[in-house]
Amino acid sequence: MGSDLRIESSGGTFTDDATGTTGVAAGAMSAYVSGGTATIVHIDPSSTMIHALVSSHSKTFGEARTLFTNAFGYAPDCSVDR
Repeated sequence: MGSDLRIESSGGTFTDDATGTTGVAAGAMSAYVSGGTATIVHIDPSSTMIHALVSSHSKTFGEARTLFTNAFGYAPDCSVDR
């Protein structure tokens, strides 16, 4: 199994799916992925929250995913494009 992967991105724009507004500033987003588990990573708000729990709040990846799932009612998967 490989080392864990942390991805951070800043800048850029996107189209807001809810409103259709184009050119919305993306800001900073990130993802934390367990080593050897993903070949494609989609960064989104859920991956950014999990990354923050691991990076800034001393949670393990498993703990962070459980906290997110309990709070929002679904288990995010950054390997799936939404």
